[in-house]
Amino acid sequence: FKMTDTDATSAGNERYARAGDCMRQLEASIKDFFALGAIPAGSLVVAHACVGRTPQTPYPGADFLKLSASFRERFEGIPIKLRLYMDNTVAL
Repeated sequence: FKMTDTDATSAGNERYARAGDCMRQLEASIKDFFALGAIPAGSLVVAHACVGRTPQTPYPGADFLKLSASFRERFEGIPIKLRLYMDNTVAL
């Protein structure tokens, strides 16, 4: 994975310093996995961005649609289907 700058929350947890950093890290990781063959052409890639400073859950509609479209454009020419999810928590 590509790593970006983090800062600490008031509870002492780490989070990405800026939402844009998280998106660049996510983009770089997906592209690396594709280049290495870990993500085959034609795959559906579910990209979950966990952004510590998201003000609302779920992420605001119009802002999310714009961000999602911008994120998909970064993968133009790479034969994958991309679905972006954004929240301030991740539950596995």
